[in-house]
Amino acid sequence: MASSRSPDQPTALAEGRRIYLGNLLHIVQPVEIEEMLKDNSFAEYEKIHISMDPVTARNPGYCFVDFLDRADAERALSSLDTSIRGRPLKVGPCEPKKQQASRWKSDKEPIFNRWGNWSGQRVHVGEDSKDKGVPIGKIDKRGIEHGPYGAIEHFDDVAATDTDGRRLYIGGLAKMIDQQHNQNEMREILAGFNPIAISKRITPRESTRSLRGNQHYCFADFATVEEAATAMKAIDGKLWSNERLRVNIARPLPDKLKDRTRPRDEKDSPTRDNAVWNEGHTRNNASPAGERSSWRKPNTNESSNNTKPSQPLRSLSSGNWRQRE
Repeated sequence: MASSRSPDQPTALAEGRRIYLGNLLHIVQPVEIEEMLKDNSFAEYEKIHISMDPVTARNPGYCFVDFLDRADAERALSSLDTSIRGRPLKVGPCEPKKQQASRWKSDKEPIFNRWGNWSGQRVHVGEDSKDKGVPIGKIDKRGIEHGPYGAIEHFDDVAATDTDGRRLYIGGLAKMIDQQHNQNEMREILAGFNPIAISKRITPRESTRSLRGNQHYCFADFATVEEAATAMKAIDGKLWSNERLRVNIARPLPDKLKDRTRPRDEKDSPTRDNAVWNEGHTRNNASPAGERSSWRKPNTNESSNNTKPSQPLRSLSSGNWRQRE
């Protein structure tokens, strides 16, 4: 008998083995989700399906977990009631997602595909471990690995060398419609160049939103300092959507950003609000084809004072990270 499953629909979703985890702080790393599952007696899972931004090492606020069998998925739906870094998780089933037509749809491969599978923490080459068999994600013709492993590796590399000038700040952009629109527009702006990764479009600080002109911006990473310098010279001041682009070598990453993206004990990490990323573009970070979710409210006896977010995370909207003078 022919299967009724869409060719784009993941097998785990069709078989009821995939669940949704939401309300994640954007700074939560895949290994923390992995550890949370193990700590809650769900060590036997197939994979975590998650999107990680290679420029910021941030997730979109949610992910999916595929279990080996449906019984474990149903057990997680009924009993998983926990938090990561002090923020309660939202747990829910996945449902087939209705595909929506978009005028920004492109048949071109993304510069960096953020979505991918996480199936365990990798060990460094040379370490004696039985866990070396973590699958490699998609490798493009440039030799760059996509997905969460590639994103984290890229971020760590940039964090260690980000004073060398391979990252550009590109300002003067209008508010994006969705992530595909951002990718298409940045591909046009950077035509003739070969960036390794482009960040999501970032909403300006509240203090600059009232200024004239387009105040949104993003970052682009290049393989070499020379290519970044050539791209900056070519597009700085370029007229785009009736605005002049402002392109500079990005300032070094703030230590706060580096620290917050490192996995840590929950007791040492205060709850942070996702407000900076919720506005303007996290809601446009499309989930993989064929799925959506309906989450359940976690059962918790904690008071609202214990779960109320503190002040918004401001590291990515800080002027100290935007550009060099």
